[in-house]
Amino acid sequence: MFHSLCATTHCVVRLWIVAISLPFYLCKDIAYETVKLRKQAVPQCFLFGTYDRRSLTCKRASERCNHSTGVNIRDNSCSASDAGGSTARDAGRALARLAGSMSLQKSVKSAGSAGERGEAADNASISSSATTQPDRHGFFGGAQYSPEPKRSVSPSTVLKREQKWLRMLDNWEAFMSRNYKKVRERCRKGIPASVRPKAWLYLCGGQLLLEKHPHEYEELLRAPGDPKCMDDIRKDLHRQFPYHEMFIREEGLGQQELFSVLKAYSVLNPKVGYFQAQAPVAAFLLMHMPAVQAFWCLVSISDKYLSGYYNPGLEVLQRDGDILHALLRRTAPAVHRHLLRHKVEPVLYATEWFLCALTRTLPWDSLLRVWDCFLCEGVKVLFKAALVILAGALGPTRARRRAAGLCETLELLRHPPPAVLAEDYLLHHMQRLALTEDDFEFEHQRQTARRRAMHERSGS
Repeated sequence: MFHSLCATTHCVVRLWIVAISLPFYLCKDIAYETVKLRKQAVPQCFLFGTYDRRSLTCKRASERCNHSTGVNIRDNSCSASDAGGSTARDAGRALARLAGSMSLQKSVKSAGSAGERGEAADNASISSSATTQPDRHGFFGGAQYSPEPKRSVSPSTVLKREQKWLRMLDNWEAFMSRNYKKVRERCRKGIPASVRPKAWLYLCGGQLLLEKHPHEYEELLRAPGDPKCMDDIRKDLHRQFPYHEMFIREEGLGQQELFSVLKAYSVLNPKVGYFQAQAPVAAFLLMHMPAVQAFWCLVSISDKYLSGYYNPGLEVLQRDGDILHALLRRTAPAVHRHLLRHKVEPVLYATEWFLCALTRTLPWDSLLRVWDCFLCEGVKVLFKAALVILAGALGPTRARRRAAGLCETLELLRHPPPAVLAEDYLLHHMQRLALTEDDFEFEHQRQTARRRAMHERSGS
């Protein structure tokens, strides 16, 4: 009895020590990370219309730009105190969204632990360690976090490419009308990071829209907007790349700009209003350019590149899913048969790929390269990327055997092997696909006629 009483007392004492120590260590870690986070003031500096948000001044960006291109940088006069002047409470909340119980788990297993309002439904694939230092793209963690430096080409090659792009941008209309193949070739090689924002603005036609309507963005922001759209936009702000330094702070500058861009589009195009899949596209654009430029790029992408995708009923998306399925039969017959056998419809796995233009699917380096081609060549680039992902994920016989049902197949397509999504693999196989412009046009006409006939039969 005496020994039992001693053992019980010992256990109670240990539990009491743990109970009083846990809050101390947890608060200590969060307070320490909060102090480190507050030291990272995030200003805004323009570099060809893009932001260098990780430096306290424009010095680094200016040196890089002047060395490589000789082009001046426009500063938006944002001070470090403006960008980093959040209170300790805001920084603590931001860190808590990132780290959660960092001292206990040292990892964030899903976006649900990054916020208090349901990120798990939108970012279930996030699984990486949270840090207090952003990677080269501005991510503190999550699925997009890539701490390793990218293997890059030589500085002399980068300098030559930048100079070629600057000359091309100075004579844009001539190149696009007379030498489009050269533009496409350079986009496929990858646009240099220093000129990518300006190149994207020109490629998608956003620059033309901006020149044609120089003050319309501000006028749209002054309009009241539909209350339901405004409420829906606010609900989605915290779900867009919550690990990125631009959107990590609730109601911070990044989320304010994102709200403005989405509101302006909803006022400009009341027929569509606000569509949830536009939010990650707009956020992705805002990471590279000022809000007014991001808005006109979003207008061009929504109304031209992805025309009809955001209309009620999603009929255009369903048609393009059928086109994808038909093209898959040509490029990967075994994968096509597997999807038919298990009744895996394109709408079940490709909806997010197309609606969000792969912004929620690809690693960041791959996404940038795919968008270089997407804005140059159009929506067929999304088809090619989808075909490569399908073939890479389900092409091996062993992978198809493991995906022995509908749920298993969808799970594999939702989380394809990282090697399949890697930049080199994806771009290489996209360019090697045995598909021509005529193939895309043929399937487009065939599926359009097929759906038209279905509507006529159902109408009669």
